[in-house]
Amino acid sequence: MDDLKEAYKVLGLPEDADRETVEKRYFILLRQARARQMRGEPAGADPAADPEAIDRAYRLIKAEEERKERERLRERLYGKDEKAAERKAKIEHFFHYYKYHLLVAVLLMAAVIYGVNNWLDHRAEQRRLASLPPPDLEIHFVGAFWPIGGNLDIENMEPVMLEQFPDWQRVVARLSYVPQEMQTPQDFAFAQKLIIDLIQYKPDVYILDELHFSSLVSQELFEKLDDPAFGDLADAIPEAAKRLGQKENDPVPALYGVDISGSPLLKDWPLIIPDSVIAAVRVGTGRPDKAREFIERLLEGQVPGS
Repeated sequence: MDDLKEAYKVLGLPEDADRETVEKRYFILLRQARARQMRGEPAGADPAADPEAIDRAYRLIKAEEERKERERLRERLYGKDEKAAERKAKIEHFFHYYKYHLLVAVLLMAAVIYGVNNWLDHRAEQRRLASLPPPDLEIHFVGAFWPIGGNLDIENMEPVMLEQFPDWQRVVARLSYVPQEMQTPQDFAFAQKLIIDLIQYKPDVYILDELHFSSLVSQELFEKLDDPAFGDLADAIPEAAKRLGQKENDPVPALYGVDISGSPLLKDWPLIIPDSVIAAVRVGTGRPDKAREFIERLLEGQVPGS
């Protein structure tokens, strides 16, 4: 503390001088000392005339004031008990310096838990699917179809179709909703997702609106319905319900789709359905007999021209 007393003495101030007074006195003495230096006057033995001595004294006082301020702040935050204050300060400093590490660790742990849960859910779903009978038919709805209730996985489609086809044990139905007019960024996102779905899913039958049948028929996606694999299906389709198309490598129009818009079965489907609905069979389906049965059943009782 003798050094601190000497520092106040150099500045010519009492030890209880406030910070503003110390600042003012420091700058006055510093200007005076430098002015004497510029005039060539010796500082002599008076430390108040030596810029370096003035600067050292000022820094010592300032450091002491900052120390006292830290002590006051620490006392306000942690109390007067030094040991308890030290423990609290260490805990606070730990969380201050390591909070980001802790956050990363928590996020990593959450990601691991999420991944494990997803893996377990996937395994459980795989076991559930393995316990089910193989599908009699897989159907992919493409276009402006919207589930009643808004659940895009359309799981409630299966029980409806099994009622319509009581000899079947299982139907898998998927939906790729795409609006007929692109108006919002979300609409374009639906269209991009459709491309992925067409690559990922391998259904037996597509149910499409007119727009998407017309745009996809040239993409080598549909089977010709007068193919011998479908027997006399082509003869069973009314002329008004036949939908022809051309593939890129085949300029001759062929029968690729069936207009099923007037089928009474559609009324029971839990979907908001567009005005024009077309059924087509995927190239290479492994269930041509079931696909034929499905289309023939849809044609039963169809209102002509609907």
